Amino acid sequence: MKILMVVAQTGFRDEEYFIPKEILAQAGFSVATASFKKGPCQSKFGKNILADLSIVDLDIKNFTAVVFVGGSGLIEHTQDKNLIALARQFFQAGKLTSAICIAPEVLAYAGLLKGKQATCTPCARDTLEKYGAILSNTAVAIDGKIITANGPLSAAEFGQELVRALHNEN
Repeated sequence: MKILMVVAQTGFRDEEYFIPKEILAQAGFSVATASFKKGPCQSKFGKNILADLSIVDLDIKNFTAVVFVGGSGLIEHTQDKNLIALARQFFQAGKLTSAICIAPEVLAYAGLLKGKQATCTPCARDTLEKYGAILSNTAVAIDGKIITANGPLSAAEFGQELVRALHNEN
């Protein structure tokens, strides 16, 4: 199974990308990274990675799940039409759709959290509530095919829950 991780071109949160990615890889999943454009991306703490794909040029049929990674670089993009469309495509295809930190806002703007248990960073709670999410005070919230987490301190638990959910699909 191949998992898609989506990061901002700059300012994605290191722990929210590297920790779940490692947990997924150790569990035997193939992980691809996408951003607004293919090529170099830089984390909040200056680590450089390469996005394998552009979010507009990928085919969701190639992936089992999507993980939207948070961080300060995503704040101004949570209403990006391409991110919202990508979240909707994964969810409507019945695929695991997940987000951590500020990234659950993308799911909220996509209309995926109405009536769903969700968590996020404190600064995103008002947005999630406005779009109908049932806010959870847990580090990780799971509601069907949607998994959300509240930030970098929950990155390991988030990764473990992703693996558990993906194994339960088989």
